Amino acid sequence: MRPRFYGRGFACLFFCAALLAPAGGYAWPTPRKPVLSPSLFEEWVKAGPIAQIPWAVTIDKPYLRNDQRLAVDFAVRVPANYFNSNPQKHELLWLVRVQDESGAWLNDDDPFDTTVESPLPDDAELELQTTALMAPGSYRAAVLLYDRGSQARSLSIHEVRVAAPRGDALPGSFRTLPRAEFLASSDGLDALYQPKLLGRLWLPVETRRAVAVEILVNFSPSQQFTGQLAATYRNIARMIGALKALSEI
Repeated sequence: MRPRFYGRGFACLFFCAALLAPAGGYAWPTPRKPVLSPSLFEEWVKAGPIAQIPWAVTIDKPYLRNDQRLAVDFAVRVPANYFNSNPQKHELLWLVRVQDESGAWLNDDDPFDTTVESPLPDDAELELQTTALMAPGSYRAAVLLYDRGSQARSLSIHEVRVAAPRGDALPGSFRTLPRAEFLASSDGLDALYQPKLLGRLWLPVETRRAVAVEILVNFSPSQQFTGQLAATYRNIARMIGALKALSEI
């Protein structure tokens, strides 16, 4: 399974089933943030879907994260033959923007920019991933991939339905959240805690007097997983998600 805590615009190469850097000096893409004109984006959306760049778009089913936020993963895959057949420098912009039922855009994130200069192994794919945190409702998502070198673009539009969890133990907790916001690219534990998120769960606690709440988090895995880094990281990810939700009471 691929990790679900990647920040927006995470870029990677798929070689068969492994995430490995190929021999031969391929440089991992360096993210930069260009500006995409809102009017140009609107123009492309009005023009409708197009596929000048060979690609595959995947939108996973909504799921509930450990921090009690509903999430939708978006991914784009571009085969190596697109880059190898035209060995020029490829400056790719990729972007996901979400509309509500009225057609209003809910996010204005800058596009993610990655550059591919070297030929890729024939069985490789460039994959771009991002995760949106969304409140229950119906949406329309526009997914854009643009190559500034060739000026080719691909754009697709998708209906996205996010349902509230069945038997929700925290009814109403989404009421104060933004309709949609995307995970930010972060390093270290910030990639799990996501301190830049604006949304906070609505978790009121009625008390007769002031209450001091202290939270102690034990990040150590159980004894049978001692020394196993993968289990330790999974445990840390789950505990940080629970900590973030508890901190919003």
